Order: sequence, then C-alpha cells, then structure tokens
Amino acid sequence: MSYDGAMFLSLTSVFIIPRKTSSEAPLDPGYLEEPDGKLPNGLTMKKQLQLSSKNALKQGESTVVSKEKPDKRWVSSFCTQYHTLTSRNFKQQRRVILSWLNLIQTLSMAIVPGVIWWQIPKVEEQIQAISGLIYFILLYWAFTPIFHSLTTFPLERPIINKERLSGCYCLSAYYLAKMTSELPLTIIQPIVSMTIAFWMGGLNGVGAYFVDLGMIMLSSVTAQSIGLFASALFLSFDQSIIFASIFMLTTLLLGGFYIQRLPLWLIWARYLAFVLYPFHVMLSVEFSNDHTILCKAENSAYQHCNMARNTTNASIYIPRDEILAYFDVTLPIWANIVILLLFMVTFRLACYLLLRFYRKP
Repeated sequence: MSYDGAMFLSLTSVFIIPRKTSSEAPLDPGYLEEPDGKLPNGLTMKKQLQLSSKNALKQGESTVVSKEKPDKRWVSSFCTQYHTLTSRNFKQQRRVILSWLNLIQTLSMAIVPGVIWWQIPKVEEQIQAISGLIYFILLYWAFTPIFHSLTTFPLERPIINKERLSGCYCLSAYYLAKMTSELPLTIIQPIVSMTIAFWMGGLNGVGAYFVDLGMIMLSSVTAQSIGLFASALFLSFDQSIIFASIFMLTTLLLGGFYIQRLPLWLIWARYLAFVLYPFHVMLSVEFSNDHTILCKAENSAYQHCNMARNTTNASIYIPRDEILAYFDVTLPIWANIVILLLFMVTFRLACYLLLRFYRKP
C-alpha cells in the first residue's frame, strides 16, 4: 500500500468512527443498548437514562403549568386594567358621540326650539309654552342617550367575553371604566344644547340656568343607565329598542306635562316616570318668586288673579305656589334630586349584576 493510501485510511478512521456519548447527551442509539453497563446505584445505564428522561418531562410539565396558572388571578392590577380600559373606551366612543353628524344634530335641536320659543313673554298665557320648552329639552336628552346605549353590549359582548376568559381584566374594572369614560362624552352635548336653547328662550336667569343644566345632565346619565340595562338584559337590538320605545313613551305621558291629574288607581304609575323629577325641579326654579308671571286681564285660571282683579286695577302676578300646584309639584327640590339619583344607581347596579351573573361568559 502506498503512503497516500495509508494516510487516507487513517484519516477515514478518525472521522467515521462513532463516538460514545454520555447520559446527558445520548446521541448514539447503540449506547442505550449496552446491557452490561452498571452504575453505582445498581441500575443499568439504559434504565437510568429512562428515569432521567421521565423526571425531566415531569419537571418541564410542572414548569409549563406554573407559567400557565400563575398565583395571581389577573395578569395586571385593578388600577392598570381600569386605566387601560378607560383610555380605550374613551377613544372608541369619542369618534361616535362627537362625530360631525351628532354635532349637527345637537346644534339643530338647540337652535330650532330656541327660534320657536324665542324670548317667551312672562304672562299667564305663556305658562304652557315655558313649561313646554323645558319639557322638550328634558325629553330630547332623555331619548337620545337611551337609544345610543342600546347597541353597547350586543356589539361588545364577543370581545368582552374573549378578553375576560383569557384573564385580561375583571368585570368590575371594565364596567367602572365604561361608566366613567363615557360620562364626559354623555354630558357635553346636553350642556351645549341647553345653553343655546335656555338663553334663546329667555328662561329664568343665571341661577335657573345652572340648576336646569344639572338636571339635564343627571337625567341624561339616568337615561343612559336604563339603556345599558336594556342592552344587557336582551342582547338584541330589536328587542331592546321595543323595550326602550314602550318605556320612554309611557314615561313621556306620565312625566307631568301632558296630564297632571291621573285616575286614583293609576296615580302610582307616575312615580315610575324618571323625567317627572327633573321636570318638577326645573319648574320650581323657573317659576320662582323673583321671576313673576303676569295674570290675564280677565278669566284667569288662577284664583288669586280673579280675586285681586276685583279689588285693584294694578298689574297682578300669579303666586308661585299656585303655578306649581297646577303642575302638581309637591316634593322639595332635594327630594326630587335624591329620587333621580336612586333611579340612576339602581339601573346601573342592575346592569352590572346582569353582566356578572346572567350574562357571564
């Protein structure tokens, strides 16, 4: 054999001879088949390797389980969940509520009533017109939020359920974020509308303006609460809109403007109309002692005017108590506000309980 051939065989033997492997890196299948290899503990190398593999698998499974099921129930704190959800929901709803179409609608439904009820004279013949303007603004900003909120949970429910099941956040954080993030967006439109219509209609001064503004905002938030409750209860836009239509039209009739005297067996129903309470508050501040209403020259609907007309020819003004009695305003202002707040809290709590127990994923 030549020198070159010997060199080739020696190099070949170096590179193709399989190496034995250790138990930590069993690359050679033949290594597992050595039955006589004994370890100090009395086990064969094959058996020891199998046990080591099983232990490694068990340790790996326990590591995966511990990563999938952490000690904490949620992946982030309540404050982080609330902050993130508030920011996300505000950005989503801002594009809808503050859209150009809604802005045009808000301005139109403020200017048009202001033109129709322009600077209403403070005379007995215009009492119905004054109360009509107040009732129209109140009802409009009760109808609008309730119908806007009917689509909330039917549209958001698939995403909410998916994120809740994955442990992204808890229901209380989501619900609180939704209530607070939409609050400024819900009240900004009534503020603009009420400001324009109030001063165009010539209602009762600065003090009455701020009270009316507070009542409009509170009734809008209450109406939104009712809409959210209906949305969570039915999870169907068609069913929700039927419920809201029946509820709001019944509320409109029982709200104290169209009828003041109900049959005895139906008197209880008027107290279920939530617009009754802000309407009575707004009437109380509109027909105050510092904003007098002139009596009719003759055949007045108010007893004081007719009695005083027989004794003097001077201008006679209708007492505030008689006007409020005509509209059956009996509760003080603070009591009406408390009842309206109870309406709002009750429907928001009922909505949360529906999502928590009845509509849970």
